[in-house]
Amino acid sequence: MDFINDICKSLPIADTTRHLAVLLMDHFMDRYSIMDFRLKLVALTCLLIAAKLEDKDDNLPTISQLKNLAKLNNMDDYNLECFHKMELSLMK
Repeated sequence: MDFINDICKSLPIADTTRHLAVLLMDHFMDRYSIMDFRLKLVALTCLLIAAKLEDKDDNLPTISQLKNLAKLNNMDDYNLECFHKMELSLMK
């Protein structure tokens, strides 16, 4: 997904993290129908989970970094609770 690639260019994360984020998103989208306005929240949360699994602790993006990147990409202003709820949904 182009969006994930664009976000990854702004963060010091490994290529394996990007690939895992796309894989997680693909699996999630196979199971659920996602409304367009939630699609980028899903992508950002997949990236967050992938980074937690693949990257070094000092390279992990924070939710505030992801929120700022979302704002730069003209996205809704997702709050901390949105990220936490989506993370729980993705981990089911």
